[in-house]
Amino acid sequence: MLSENHNITWEIVKANPTKHWDYNMLSKNPNITWEIVQDNPDKKWSYYYLSRNPNITWDIVKNNLDKSWSFYCLSVNPSITWEIVKNNPQHQWSFYYLGENPNITWDIVEANPHIQWSELTLSRNPNITDEIVQNNSSINWNFCQLSDNPNISIDMILRNFKRKWNFWNVSKNPTITWEDICNNPFLPWATHCVSRNPNITWNTIDNNPEHKWDLWGLCVNSFTKDKDAFFLQKERDYFRNWYKNCVFIEEFMRVRFHPDNLNHFEEWGHSER
Repeated sequence: MLSENHNITWEIVKANPTKHWDYNMLSKNPNITWEIVQDNPDKKWSYYYLSRNPNITWDIVKNNLDKSWSFYCLSVNPSITWEIVKNNPQHQWSFYYLGENPNITWDIVEANPHIQWSELTLSRNPNITDEIVQNNSSINWNFCQLSDNPNISIDMILRNFKRKWNFWNVSKNPTITWEDICNNPFLPWATHCVSRNPNITWNTIDNNPEHKWDLWGLCVNSFTKDKDAFFLQKERDYFRNWYKNCVFIEEFMRVRFHPDNLNHFEEWGHSER
């Protein structure tokens, strides 16, 4: 949905008040800050989804315990660390959801075997790598959830082809490129999810009209590769122009202050005063 698109800012929402914004999805949008929520109490903010918003810190939660925070959702919030969980056992943290929290490392998991970590959510944890999966074959890794893990690769998928991958998630995984999709047509790609893959650019869409592009998927696509390329080009243009100016100034100084031209200074408007 458009409300959860990371390109949607509060300024855009305010400028389009007649749109049917979904405040559940807006509540977890990383462009929504606690200040925005406080300044707009008339909006239908969802504290369940706000609990997942990375801008919600533990200090905010502590100072507003009267709000209906979801400790299930807070458990997966990247602003919540293992230290916070350990130091606040009175709250109903969910170790199920904590398993996918990016602050939970494999070292923490190994150091706390008494905790009933969920193999399902651990499989989604961005700290779980192909090497960890290979070195811990005794764990019943959930390949359906690994499909959403940012550390998977096309090589890992091909090496474990018979596993139960979720190609809806694989198709939109940012580690999967358009080249991977084109080079492996025998894999069961989900065409509508490919439209959500951040490596898809507008050139990809223009050059492949035969692909069944999904409008909804394109609406929520962050187009990270396109934006990165745009800013990289702007940076290159800046330094290219800067270099040209430097070359011009160097040539200008070389000619202007050449000994043969010193007697022309007065003609050029300079005089000893």
